[in-house]
Amino acid sequence: MTNINISHVLLVGACVRPAAESAHAAGYTVTAIDLFGDSDTRKVAEGQTLSDYPHGIYNVVRKYNPDAICFTGALENHPSVVQSLRTVAPVFAPTEEAIANVRSPESLQRILAEEGFNTPAIAMTSPANNALEGNWLVKPFLSAAGLNIQSYTFGHSIPTGFYLQQFVAGTTMSASFLVRAEQTTLLGFTEQFNRDNCFQFCGAVTGTLEENQVTSLERLGTLLRRLKLYGLLGVDFILTNDGEIYILEVNPRYTATMELLEPCWQAPLLQYHIESFTGEHTTLKQVSNSPNSGKLIIYAQESCHIDDHKHRRLTRLAADQGVKLSDLPFADTKIEAGHPVLTVLASCQSPPQIKAALDDVEEQIQTILLN
Repeated sequence: MTNINISHVLLVGACVRPAAESAHAAGYTVTAIDLFGDSDTRKVAEGQTLSDYPHGIYNVVRKYNPDAICFTGALENHPSVVQSLRTVAPVFAPTEEAIANVRSPESLQRILAEEGFNTPAIAMTSPANNALEGNWLVKPFLSAAGLNIQSYTFGHSIPTGFYLQQFVAGTTMSASFLVRAEQTTLLGFTEQFNRDNCFQFCGAVTGTLEENQVTSLERLGTLLRRLKLYGLLGVDFILTNDGEIYILEVNPRYTATMELLEPCWQAPLLQYHIESFTGEHTTLKQVSNSPNSGKLIIYAQESCHIDDHKHRRLTRLAADQGVKLSDLPFADTKIEAGHPVLTVLASCQSPPQIKAALDDVEEQIQTILLN
């Protein structure tokens, strides 16, 4: 921790829009470097899109001379890139050693087991037929947003760069933490949407847990502080039907679901994150009676072209339905099939209302995109 004055913050990652909006709301001058460079990111930050991710990041970032650098997903998978960025400006993130402790599946499982937390079983090598019980998943070591996760077929070899994790039935959820040297704050929970048996992240809604489950996650937060994982971080977990928590992974950064928790706190979360590294400490205060929030990422079912007409139709739809569109590409942008087009944000009194509203808007957006 060091006392330094920060005014210009550079955010870098695959998608930085939510973090850029948070940093802008906190009063920082923001530079945003990511893969999309969408229109609403440019409203709160200067910057550019990356053509060579992640290896071209250093050459781009060093041109901007920021006071500090924060990263989003999934630069935790590229420690050499993070290390190079530390030669440009202070990187407000845990050390590469601390990150490696929790990004290695074997290391994370060992650490959590020693503290009495549940984790799915894992296997690093291809098992003999019927050597494993239950259903298993093939997961990449460099995981991000559920990409490239598939069900495992027994008898098949494990591809290079992948491992096996036992499938645990239940609800996929995330817990967000702010870790400071002297305390850890559990910021909130979100429940992830599951679509068509696909593991790719497509959105989430704010949620709640039972008191004993909250206590368990608070104990996890204390462990994360002992591991020196300072700043904002997210933990993905499965909540089983009988109320047990199985920890899946730790993401040491501002995560995709944290924007849903921004309205629950009086200061922007990026401000809290930055202060975790500068020595300044704004008192954390929750907002009473904040509404539930949800987000849904819309993926292109077919290749599509976002022209001015579709841009206007999407904008009108959002206004008519009382939702917010984010990550909206500039007009005259071509989107390939399977790629993200935009994000829909909604707030209602209950999570079921949010899910229903997002489902309805998604159907109408897909109609616009295909016509």
